Amino acid sequence: MCVTSRHYRSRLPSDKWLTRGRLVPGNPSGREVGCAESSELVARVRTLSFYSLYALRTHRTVTMAERKEGRLAGRLALVTGGGSGIGRAICQAFAREGAKVAVADINVSAAKETLSLLQGDPTSHRAYEVDVMSSEAVQEMFKAVCSDYKTAPSIVAPIAGGIPLGVGNILDMSEKSFSLMIDLNLKGTFLTVQAAAKAMVDNEVKNGSIITISSRVAESPRAGWSSYIAAKAGVQQFTKVAAIELAEHGIRCNTVLPGVTKTPLMDRHLAMEGPLKNQYGASGTGIPMGRFAEVNEVANVFTFLASDESSYVSGASIKVSEPPCTCPCRHGA
Repeated sequence: MCVTSRHYRSRLPSDKWLTRGRLVPGNPSGREVGCAESSELVARVRTLSFYSLYALRTHRTVTMAERKEGRLAGRLALVTGGGSGIGRAICQAFAREGAKVAVADINVSAAKETLSLLQGDPTSHRAYEVDVMSSEAVQEMFKAVCSDYKTAPSIVAPIAGGIPLGVGNILDMSEKSFSLMIDLNLKGTFLTVQAAAKAMVDNEVKNGSIITISSRVAESPRAGWSSYIAAKAGVQQFTKVAAIELAEHGIRCNTVLPGVTKTPLMDRHLAMEGPLKNQYGASGTGIPMGRFAEVNEVANVFTFLASDESSYVSGASIKVSEPPCTCPCRHGA
């Protein structure tokens, strides 16, 4: 109906409006309108309905035509942690929508394997090695990407991260174990976002989109995962601040909070006897929806946030997860 209001409001008489189902003249008398004027209104409304339907159909046709080329056509995307799991699925989703994809991972062989799975011109996708916990490595990666593509990526998804193998009580957790989760998930996100923002500003990218990855547990903590939850909650709040600070540069920042997702790393967890397997089951039977999320279901949300369809979405935390579990449990993912 916004189309009608914007384009065709002038077609209605400026001195009349509808009140409680009646057309009332714009004067203090409050006289009701006669049948002739009511009939005229009905005719006008029918005309407006036709124009509204035509406008909507036309808009839909244009949108579908644009999608033949891809929602991310002409865009350059950089994904860290693109060598496996959710990161790989995001690379595939971006490529399907027409983006050139720079796949970065600490395991460059895995990144190159991802390249072989991407649609589009093979020469438009490249693999890079990076340790996101190293400021120097992250900066060198961005220099290489900007040099190879002659511009900065307008889409950046810092997906590199990890979850602890096994749970650890605060009383027993080592400083090294805690620091690893913070450095890998939170510090790595900070370094990547900072370098991405600087590259976008220096190259005058005006439609930048940075999409970080948090976790459902950032908002629903579970015992035994203090380091991971602290890191992911930090990512969520850091992204909100980044959205505020980078808005003036035309850069949007959002974060995605997946639930339990079927990835190689999660498979390793579920192969172990422990709270994850006990709560969710080896195939997700303990989840209200009866299954784990597939990686492409998470990647689809990243595609939306990367595209112009989300042009007014920034600072958002989008959950891609099963309904909250109501069972009394102490552990979870």
